[in-house]
Amino acid sequence: MLAPADRLNDASRVEPDFSVRDGRADDAASCVSLALMASPGSDASIWQTTFLEDIERADRKLVVAEHAGAVIGYGRAMRFVPDADAPTDIAPSGYYLIGLVVHSEHRRRGVAAALTRARLDWISNQADEAWYFANARNAPSIALHASFGFEEVTRSFFYPRVDFDRGEGILFRRHFRSA
Repeated sequence: MLAPADRLNDASRVEPDFSVRDGRADDAASCVSLALMASPGSDASIWQTTFLEDIERADRKLVVAEHAGAVIGYGRAMRFVPDADAPTDIAPSGYYLIGLVVHSEHRRRGVAAALTRARLDWISNQADEAWYFANARNAPSIALHASFGFEEVTRSFFYPRVDFDRGEGILFRRHFRSA
């Protein structure tokens, strides 16, 4: 039998104590709080609007992880269509995983994987492939997404309003069905 500390540190042997569901309007404030923890100094009103759009628009998705009645994480997905006058190195049109935040007290327990799985399930009903990008320094995110079959496409691309914190961006793709 595992000691209590071992159960907390080995996510592969712990029964999930959270659930994942579609986001609702009453989750927006909790998601804003998580977003501000992940990006201190960002604008709460912009996050509020963003989460509500994720819930209301058919081409976007917000899923949340809940533990004991509290939102402990969220994941976002959306369809991206470049403007007609976009730069030639713009990321391709498609459905993207665009945001994943898990409260620090609930990490390493499978929450991020469950949120990713839920978003990929949604995208697989919309398209034949999913896209995702990350800063090359974000090894945990890259490893998580690799476990879902994402493969690197390029390091030479542009996505609006994303600067990769002065690092290098990597664009990944996962195919759901063969052509």
